[in-house]
Amino acid sequence: MEYTSNISVIVNQINSKVKMLNDTSKLMREIATTLLGDNKIRVFTDGLNTKEQIIGKYSTVPMLVGASSFKNITSANKYFSKVKSDNKASKKKGGSNTGWVTIKKKYRLHELRGGYAQLRKIDWSPNFDTVNLKRTGKMQLELTMAPKGKDFVIGFPANYNSKLNYKEMIKGFENKYGGTAIWGVSPSEQKTVEAIIDRYVKNIFK
Repeated sequence: MEYTSNISVIVNQINSKVKMLNDTSKLMREIATTLLGDNKIRVFTDGLNTKEQIIGKYSTVPMLVGASSFKNITSANKYFSKVKSDNKASKKKGGSNTGWVTIKKKYRLHELRGGYAQLRKIDWSPNFDTVNLKRTGKMQLELTMAPKGKDFVIGFPANYNSKLNYKEMIKGFENKYGGTAIWGVSPSEQKTVEAIIDRYVKNIFK
């Protein structure tokens, strides 16, 4: 397993406090668990990067779609049923089927005029106009934590699929949406980490 984010970076920023603890394993586990949960909510629900700003907006540039473009067959059937109904109404008025494109005489695709933002809306995705990187749920599920010596790391497994690894995918997302880190520690998450460490330090003197 390969992980892309290490929580020890945060602890090093407040190293003087951590040195007062003989055993940091419980502390690191709690920090990792907290950051894991916070990252999942911030990125996959709220759609915010580490600066706590929106990750980005989905494209409204028209795109070609087929049944496999949609999240599930229900969404696809709903869309193409409406296309069929609209074309039927158009024919009654003397019009014709519009928006269809045949690729290589094999694939028949339809133009989705609202682009990827509309596709997300059809898929009933929350915050369909702003990026939240949650569609199939695969990334959210695979963001995890694992022990590494006395430390814990959070991040993704090495490979996303046979053609793309998570490091490449994450970098691609960050470059696409302004270059700001998406996964990591936001200002409010760092305050949470500091509060956890303060609590552990205070417990030493009880």
